[in-house]
Amino acid sequence: MGTSCLDQLDNLHADHAGLGIGAISESGELTDHDPQEAQFGQAMIVRTHRTTVLAVSTTFDNSALTKPCGFTDANGIASGNFPPEEFRRLADRHDVDLLAAS
Repeated sequence: MGTSCLDQLDNLHADHAGLGIGAISESGELTDHDPQEAQFGQAMIVRTHRTTVLAVSTTFDNSALTKPCGFTDANGIASGNFPPEEFRRLADRHDVDLLAAS
């Protein structure tokens, strides 16, 4: 992923984007381990009406190097399991939908 990938986004707009994320801290910071992927995520968010963050269970209560977006930039967070209670309260406070497979 590089500048040519980001340049291609200038011509795109989407109704909904799924954004993979490396970590979500207890305070709600959405972070990623790869700065270029974080930059791509930032670019996608501004080009969509709705963003769902895709998270695995190890994503919660963790941190990574770069921040592609804030908790309130996401409309929803999808995970295989419901996140810990503190994340459910945070989602309720910020009107972020939680979606879980289980």
